[in-house]
Amino acid sequence: MRNRQICVGLTGGIGSGKTAAAKVLERCGAAVINADRVASEIIDKNRTVKKRIIEKFGTESYLPEGHLDRRRMAKMIFRDKNLQEQLNAIVHPAVIREIERAIRILRAEKKYKIAVVDAALIFEAGVQDRFDYIIVVDAEREIRIGRMMKRSSEPERNIRARMKSQLPNRMKIQRADFVIKNNGTLKDLEQATRFMHRLLVQSLNKAVRK
Repeated sequence: MRNRQICVGLTGGIGSGKTAAAKVLERCGAAVINADRVASEIIDKNRTVKKRIIEKFGTESYLPEGHLDRRRMAKMIFRDKNLQEQLNAIVHPAVIREIERAIRILRAEKKYKIAVVDAALIFEAGVQDRFDYIIVVDAEREIRIGRMMKRSSEPERNIRARMKSQLPNRMKIQRADFVIKNNGTLKDLEQATRFMHRLLVQSLNKAVRK
């Protein structure tokens, strides 16, 4: 038990601030795996995944330099839930395998006591039981929309469509172990997240003493 590492799933809808919270946890000393980054790498470089996406969505799914045409794909999947599910069925298994591999490496290295997976679709992908704890970062809907409009050129209707395509935060909260409320400033979020990190460390210390 002395080398135990806890694995935490950090999730929340777009504009909730989960990635900002992940950066705070990283500054606190946790290892952070960003699922979006893993997925992006797989979509652009994994030959099997690329082949299946092209078969399902056409050769125009990829730009000439070999990267996914994300703008085109986003327009398609956020308007059609069936297409979104088809894309997820191709990408999610490969992403899950790569994240699990990264976690195994972290455990073998024994450098970090807390590993955090920053992922929007933990519940949607059905992998919540693979974590010791699930943290949901939550914010009021209109605040989230305002944040997205500030940092993106997307029209409001597209942002609302993306939100609608995700599991509502209220349903994630019902299934979470912890919730970080993020309706205030970045400083407020940092304080709340640092408190959460202290709780995780306490949980780990208790487990080690048993």
